[in-house]
Amino acid sequence: MDKTMRLITIISGLFSLFSCCSCQYHFVNMAKTWSQAQLYCRQNYGDLVTIGDQTGMDKLINALPAAWSGPAWIGLYNISWTWSLTDTQLEGSGFWDVGQPDNVNDNDFCVYMSNKKWSDANCDLQQHFVCYDKKTNSYILARDPINYNILSMSWTQAKIYCRTQYTDLAIVTDATLSAVQNAILQQSYGQAGLVVWIGLYREWRWSDKSGSLFRNWDSGKPIGAGPGKPQGQFCGEVQFPSGLWSDDKCVNTHPFICKCDATKNLPNVVQTTELSTTQSTTTKSTTTSTTKPTTTKSTTTKPTTTKSTTKSTSTKSTIKKCN
Repeated sequence: MDKTMRLITIISGLFSLFSCCSCQYHFVNMAKTWSQAQLYCRQNYGDLVTIGDQTGMDKLINALPAAWSGPAWIGLYNISWTWSLTDTQLEGSGFWDVGQPDNVNDNDFCVYMSNKKWSDANCDLQQHFVCYDKKTNSYILARDPINYNILSMSWTQAKIYCRTQYTDLAIVTDATLSAVQNAILQQSYGQAGLVVWIGLYREWRWSDKSGSLFRNWDSGKPIGAGPGKPQGQFCGEVQFPSGLWSDDKCVNTHPFICKCDATKNLPNVVQTTELSTTQSTTTKSTTTSTTKPTTTKSTTTKPTTTKSTTKSTSTKSTIKKCN
């Protein structure tokens, strides 16, 4: 086989080795925590995979090695408390009451305030709530405009109401705590211990910030956190070959699945191969003639020689699969 055919064979091998998955999904068989997997995917591909519907779930299953069995991280997580108004994470320790948050019902993902202290609760509970009005920089205890009764709604309904009538549910920080509490007391005519929703919540979200609501949880999942689960299970994984989802502690290590960003070049793939190269070294043939009055001297260099050497070289191939 000449060196041209050899090179073609090597390049073909590289593409078959590193293009085993579809361009949309990339199964990475390395054990990492969820955060490590997220960082790896963002650096090398795009992000941890988002699954938008059952069709996407089926494609994901087909993209993985047929014999693979076990869990793999996906981009679903539930590890941060977020403010509805700004879509930013809670900074600092907050104003949690003793023993809170406890997620005692395994689905307590919204926050209410009472006497300046926070507790988590099921978001479907009917509670009073405090809105924030950006135009007047004020806090409003929501009331019925007709009978003036203090309104009670689920957290989601309260958020919609505040966004429709004012700006959003109230954010409570060191700078705003007193103003929010004073507004509650004044507008409730001094009702002590009134329970009100604020704009803090936690939900299962996707790492790439997509709004996909598709879920494929296994029976009895997610577990979340609560009694007997002090560290919580707030990161999502797919169980193969079933394709059903579960949650796990984010510090556990699993393989993971990245999704491809069409604008990102994938990392260089370095494959060492043996390529035969021939170098010819030939001395030039020269003749020097020195003439004296009575003699002629001819000087000729040594015969031409050819030196053949073979050396190993490394080929570096960048294979972009994000098409």
